[in-house]
Amino acid sequence: MNNQNHGSFLLQNDLATKLILSFEPEADEYRLSPGEKVVIYQSYRMHPVTVKLEMLKDGEVAAVIWPGDGTIRVEKDGISIR
Repeated sequence: MNNQNHGSFLLQNDLATKLILSFEPEADEYRLSPGEKVVIYQSYRMHPVTVKLEMLKDGEVAAVIWPGDGTIRVEKDGISIR
């Protein structure tokens, strides 16, 4: 029996500045301009994606994305960016 769960959610930047998306544990970064959005698709067993918002020292905002015990795929305008 396959115990995989699947889900997706939209992450939209409504800030006036760029939002840093930081994908852990590799710390890969992608900058999302104001008004831009991405869709995050996840596959996991028990622990889904965790998104933590952090204010950085220089005033920038980061959305730190942890994949839980599965995998994620991120698309912007239908194109995979991760």
